[in-house]
Amino acid sequence: MMGYDSSEFPPRLESWLSALHPDDRQPTLQSIYAFLAQGLPYKVDYRLKNKNGEYRWYQSNGQAERDAQGRPIRAAGSMADITSRKRDQELLEKRRAQLIDAIANIDSGFAMYDENDHLIIANQRFATLYGIELSSIPPNTPFSQVLASLKSSGVLHTIEDPDGWIRNQIINHKDPGSDHEYHFSKKLGANQRAPHCR
Repeated sequence: MMGYDSSEFPPRLESWLSALHPDDRQPTLQSIYAFLAQGLPYKVDYRLKNKNGEYRWYQSNGQAERDAQGRPIRAAGSMADITSRKRDQELLEKRRAQLIDAIANIDSGFAMYDENDHLIIANQRFATLYGIELSSIPPNTPFSQVLASLKSSGVLHTIEDPDGWIRNQIINHKDPGSDHEYHFSKKLGANQRAPHCR
């Protein structure tokens, strides 16, 4: 798997430790020690240097057989190359960070909700427009709670019936139609909608 033959990489702990990425050494060894001390199965990701000098990601799973006193007497496990999966995850995180940065720099207020009307993301402009702190509406905040934040901030003080207005907004948000300030984006998927806030 790593490109070595048995004489170059004998099945000893020293061989494995010499190939382990320095940044992964402490957390990996801690997981293994905990596995040996507590008797729980372990699952840990780490990087090993292959024969060609490239570090690749591996995932190890294992469990131990113990004697009557709880001491490990035999261990069995597996190791799989997960480099492609890790690279896909890193790329996804990079794209996610780029999207968040782009939304943060939109000139107008922007908020996106999932199919359950829970907030996915909002930018600072959205919070500023409605006089609320962005930190008061973290991801997964229900749309009804976002509206409640508007009420508590005093933004709705000019509305004669704030509670009625909120009820109508919730109804319109679930089924906006063409006469409300909402737009559907094909990029978001059929069940995700983003209120277009000016």
